[in-house]
Amino acid sequence: MAIQIAIYILLRALLNYYLSDTIKSFNFPTIIENYRSFFQSLWRGLFFIGLSCFYYLFIEYKSERTRREEAERIKYLKRIRIREMENELNTAQYEYLRAQINPHLLFNTLSFLYDSVRKYNEDAGQAVLNLADLMRFSLETRESPEEFPRLEEEINQIHNLIELNKVRKDKEQFINLNLPEEIKQFRFIPLVIITLLENMLKHGNLRRSEQPGLLEMKLDHSEFSIHTANLISTKIHHSGFNKGMENIEKRLSLAYGDKFSFTYGKTDENYFYVKLKLKL
Repeated sequence: MAIQIAIYILLRALLNYYLSDTIKSFNFPTIIENYRSFFQSLWRGLFFIGLSCFYYLFIEYKSERTRREEAERIKYLKRIRIREMENELNTAQYEYLRAQINPHLLFNTLSFLYDSVRKYNEDAGQAVLNLADLMRFSLETRESPEEFPRLEEEINQIHNLIELNKVRKDKEQFINLNLPEEIKQFRFIPLVIITLLENMLKHGNLRRSEQPGLLEMKLDHSEFSIHTANLISTKIHHSGFNKGMENIEKRLSLAYGDKFSFTYGKTDENYFYVKLKLKL
């Protein structure tokens, strides 16, 4: 601060020297001799320096207060978010416990139905067993990339679903399954194939032996593919049907990103087809 005051006084004296009509030598004794000008310069220097210091301190105080308020706001929002996450976790834990109870009750009921029905109708009893097995697979299968089930597990459920549909419709249905042995150990997102087969059973005309449905899977070193085709028996309800296809596509996108292609549609021969290709 003293340096700023000295510089201010020197500059003011220098300006007075050059602008004054009186010819005097410019030196420190001359500056001090004119004590009135000296103290005026000192006072003004102190005043402006004090004013600038006050302004600087005020700006710093305001900035610090703003930073402190922002930090408090962020801390408050974090506390709210943590409280919300705790509430969501508690809700999720509660729902998880409920979800465990509901399948348990379902499987106990199916077991009771199996014991009751098989005494009178062996086929109906087997259908209940197939349904229980299919429901257990649907509810207990995990959907994380590290724990995708092997296709062998879903292929078993494919056979269960076909047998269930035979009992439901009480008639033979013709589907060609091309499921080579090498695909069974391949890990793939669950329930996609079952959903495609269920759509085929629901909307397809599978009663003609000369025009059977087709479910085909292939696997090589670079690609895994699924192809289904079936003769259409009823008019597809586009809202529900498209929603099912969109759901499959969204799940594939979440699991595999842009590594897959998924197409479906109706041909001129009244066949519905689905083609899925996954790059490995």
